[in-house]
Amino acid sequence: MGDVVSHFNRPIMNNVLRGEYVENMVAALLAPHWVQPWKSNHEWSLWDLERKRGGRTEKLEIKQSARMQPWGPVRSPPRFDIAPKRDFNRLDEPPCRRADAYVFAWHAEVGDAADHRDPAQWVFFVAATRSLPPDQKTVSLGWLRRNATQVGFDQLPAVLDAALTQMTRRR
Repeated sequence: MGDVVSHFNRPIMNNVLRGEYVENMVAALLAPHWVQPWKSNHEWSLWDLERKRGGRTEKLEIKQSARMQPWGPVRSPPRFDIAPKRDFNRLDEPPCRRADAYVFAWHAEVGDAADHRDPAQWVFFVAATRSLPPDQKTVSLGWLRRNATQVGFDQLPAVLDAALTQMTRRR
């Protein structure tokens, strides 16, 4: 058990571990209303978190990127995956984005002060799925700054609720 915990007890995590860490960090903030989909292979789910509200299930996708990597800082601007996904239980359906909203997490800190475990060092962008470019598989940090709502960790629940409420009213 010590080895598993030690992977997350490092200030700079690799891409796979950091993605899982950020997803769980956001899940803990949004709990108890938002939960991981109850499936045997959550890591293969078509969305990361869900909640029941107003008779429907709202779905959330969480994406992350960081400038500081285990091998050093990355100089190229980040891109976040928004590609439509195929539901392998329904192969007759075309790939699509199944979440209602996306939370994009960006960690820009570099050097000795960088710590992926510190929620205050992350910037979050909230975007309704319908606002994402329909024909793109990725979005840039610049696109997010221009088109999504930027918040700190503590403001994330309220901004996400407001975005989903506004989206529901437009239906």
